[in-house]
This record gives sequence, C-alpha cells and structure tokens, in this order.
Amino acid sequence: MSYGTYKDSYIQLKDTFLLQYELGREVPALIQLLTENSNGYDIQWRTIMTRVVGAIAGRRKGKVCLLIGEERMSVLALIANLLFSKTRPDLSIHAASIRHKINDSPLCQDVIAAMDKDSEVPDMGELMRAGFKNKGFLIAVLQEKQTTQIRQVIDHFSKGNTGILFVLDYARHPADSHYQLVRELGLRMVEMPDGSGELMCL
Repeated sequence: MSYGTYKDSYIQLKDTFLLQYELGREVPALIQLLTENSNGYDIQWRTIMTRVVGAIAGRRKGKVCLLIGEERMSVLALIANLLFSKTRPDLSIHAASIRHKINDSPLCQDVIAAMDKDSEVPDMGELMRAGFKNKGFLIAVLQEKQTTQIRQVIDHFSKGNTGILFVLDYARHPADSHYQLVRELGLRMVEMPDGSGELMCL
C-alpha cells in the first residue's frame, strides 16, 4: 500500500493513501501495462481515469458514450474497452487517438484491433459530432485549452442531455469563462483537489 505523511508550517497530511499508483488496483495496473512510460501520468490524470471507469460502471442501463479529446489520454480508451467491451455492448468510445504513447506489445495491438474502427477520430469537429450523435449518457474528457469543445459539451448539457465533463488542468489556466457560463445555464463546474474540473448533469 502506498501512503505517506507530509507536514510543513501550513499543512499536515497524515497517512495519505496514493492508490493512483497502487498496482494492486486495476487502473494503475493497466496504465503500467499499456503505456510506454507510466511515470508520465500524474495523480490528476490517474484520478480522472479512475472516475471515468467508475462512471461507466455506474451507468447500468442505456447508452454511454466516452469521448476523449486529449490524445495523451488515449490509454483511457484502451482501458475502457478492455474492462467493458464484453459487459457493456452499449458503450461507444471515440478518442482523438488510441495509439499515443501506447506500448507496441502484442497485448496492446490486440486491444486496439478489437476496438471499433470508428473509435479513433483525430479531427476534433468529427470527434465532437460522433459523441453528440450517440444520444446517450456522455462522458467527455477534455483539456482546459480546448475551449470550443468544452463549450460545446456545456451547451449539450444545457439542452437537457445527461453526462459528466472532466476537464484536465482546469486549475492551471484561466477558467472563469467556463465557470460563469455554466452558472448562467443553472449548472456548476467544480474544481477538484487534483486541479481538474468536473461538471455533472445527471
């Protein structure tokens, strides 16, 4: 079990569990197994991946669409397909890349080969259209700098559609415009402790 204690003059963290790196858990183990360098994924990225897996598992009925706009998050597409392809035939995955920083191992090649041929959509416009066309519960993972796509997802939710938007590096860049927009629409973007942003419309 990975845990530790940290203390300085402002804060004290006692027995802090770092399960995002615990290889006895499925998401950290799959990151290790599928990527070229698992050290390139910090706590924020690993936490979002785990939350996405939880969100897919929690939607027991109806269509679910996983939309991944950040190519460095391509491993999440493989993880979702590996974990849910047999149990969730109503899950569709659309990602900007399903090969970025992925191991060139026979296992990874088998996982990629097993994915739908339209899973990889490098063009962002086509990627967003594929996600919205699904008409199911939308789980979108975008980078803070992808302002146009974030606003498209917010607009999609404002029309009564359900889903969750995860925004990478939300706290690292000016995000007031997103925050104000969602408030005007009666929604709320939450800044998470790991620096990501999360908007739920359930």
